[in-house]
Amino acid sequence: MKSIKPIRYTILAPLAVLSLAACQQQAAPEPTPPPPPPPPVSTPAPAPAPAPSPTYDDWRDAPQTAGSWYSLKEAGRPANAEFRTPGGDVLVEMRCRDRRIDVRRAGSGTADLPMTFRTFQADGERTTDSRTARPVRPLMYEASLPPVDPLFDRISFSRGRFTLEVPGLPTLYLPSRPEMARVFQECRAAS
Repeated sequence: MKSIKPIRYTILAPLAVLSLAACQQQAAPEPTPPPPPPPPVSTPAPAPAPAPSPTYDDWRDAPQTAGSWYSLKEAGRPANAEFRTPGGDVLVEMRCRDRRIDVRRAGSGTADLPMTFRTFQADGERTTDSRTARPVRPLMYEASLPPVDPLFDRISFSRGRFTLEVPGLPTLYLPSRPEMARVFQECRAAS
């Protein structure tokens, strides 16, 4: 039996080593790295809401819109007037054309809107006149009126200023000036 013992150990010893090796933990495969995050998508910040226009119990208490009236005269044609900001942007145009006075107000849109004028007369009379304005040229609304429209007299004789309002645009508080009155007078004379 002695001879069987060494054979048994020679067979059993490698089997025991293999069994132990099978029980040993295998190294886990390296984890695959997560995919890189997608590049950030830049979304523009939303435009800030426009500051609400201040309201006044009486429009005459509101500060005048910054700017001045300018008279434009071409030889042989009635005068035209523009109200420009200190930076030179045209806010209002009054032009005599084809026996009409076109009152244009800077602003963009696609639909006809009411253009409202408020005046205050020396006798205390307050008037509100609305005319339909249509979008013309880029960034302008226009109301075209006959030169004999009484609105022009009310604007000319308003106590120092008048308002021009178009829904969705800031109200303009404009001074009554001779440059405008000249447009009204010359357009009436040319008609």
